Amino acid sequence: LALAAAGKARHPLPDDLPAAHRRRGLPMFLPGAGLCLAAAALLVWGLAADLGADREIPYDAVGQQFLAMLLLVPGIPLAGRGVSAHLAARRLRGAPQPALVVGVRRRLTRAWIYPDARTTSAPPLIAFYERIRNEADGPTLVGGTEDRLRQLHYDINPDDEPCEAILYGAPYEGAEVVLACAVHLYIDRITTEVTATPLLPRRRHSLRDWRPLGTSYVVSQREAAAARRARAQARASSTSSSSSSSSCGSGADSGSGGCGSSDSSCGSSCGSSCGGGGGGD
Repeated sequence: LALAAAGKARHPLPDDLPAAHRRRGLPMFLPGAGLCLAAAALLVWGLAADLGADREIPYDAVGQQFLAMLLLVPGIPLAGRGVSAHLAARRLRGAPQPALVVGVRRRLTRAWIYPDARTTSAPPLIAFYERIRNEADGPTLVGGTEDRLRQLHYDINPDDEPCEAILYGAPYEGAEVVLACAVHLYIDRITTEVTATPLLPRRRHSLRDWRPLGTSYVVSQREAAAARRARAQARASSTSSSSSSSSCGSGADSGSGGCGSSDSSCGSSCGSSCGGGGGGD
């Protein structure tokens, strides 16, 4: 379906590919190959000892064979997966690739590829692990003041809605693909972020439909924070005014006759003395 949507056009990959893309598979292949070589050395050792032993008392190489089997069990899958990942990355670099405009939505350690970044009810297609080593910064796309950039090219919250990206390569389980999208890397410029990553097997997801914010996420967060500060200041100011009114009223009554206190014991004692004073008048 992806190849049919891309048509016959093919496009070269971005120049700024992450270094991990060119070393893809080596972190798995090297340990796997080491384990296989160690197993081979054990088998050769046992074979040499068996050939050099007395024919009447043959050498027992069961120990070496058992250890070699323990090493081959993880070694062969590791080496095989490393070779597959390396070949997938080489095939992607070997020729221009089909390119599609897709959506990418991030959730925890995974990112999900969507058919586009506009259809809010579309389900995600396939996921990949989001890792720093698979990302690289590309060239600057546009510069200017932060306010202007966020108004003309507003940023989003990638956990809540997908961003628009260009997908190079055919997406299928285990395939290596390259994704390029625009990011607000600095406050005065928008740059390209290039991600080269293998795709994960398809699995269930818990992502819900999303709603476009329609404006800059950073600006909306700043406005919400400013509104919260304004409400907090208003509440503090209201509390301060209420306290001031209470204390001022007490002082005024006290100055006129010493009977304005809101305390009940003070009110009863002042009332008797002031009442006596009134009777005297």
